[in-house]
Amino acid sequence: RTLDGRLVAMAFFEPSTRTRLSFEAAVQRLGGRCVTIADPAATSMRKGETLSDTIRMIASYSDALILRHPNSGAARLAADVSDRPVINAGDGSHQHPTQTLTDLAAIQEARGTLSGLRIAVLGDLKYGRAVHSLIWALALFGNEIILT
Repeated sequence: RTLDGRLVAMAFFEPSTRTRLSFEAAVQRLGGRCVTIADPAATSMRKGETLSDTIRMIASYSDALILRHPNSGAARLAADVSDRPVINAGDGSHQHPTQTLTDLAAIQEARGTLSGLRIAVLGDLKYGRAVHSLIWALALFGNEIILT
């Protein structure tokens, strides 16, 4: 089991149901344990601690960090200041790469390939972080992407 004896910190500074629960279940199924910040009001950031300092503190207690934050670029900041691996579980309207992995798996299962497809993307294209990650990933496979 890949995460035997490992402690993964989950810091969710935004509401989440599916993402938080799926990560928690995955960590446990891989043999790891989770500690979770689910209420940002319960952190020292409320008293003025910076996100950088909060990330460093969380990293010192864990083997990896899963972060969801309302600010675009928060995951990059966390990766820059942490000496632990950081998984981006959504940062502002910027990116949601872990949702993209799920979307790519669904496309692969339904179509049998991730390449040479013609895909229309609908919805909140400006602020939808999941769609930003998906468009970027689909482009890597040489797909025609139609934005509507």
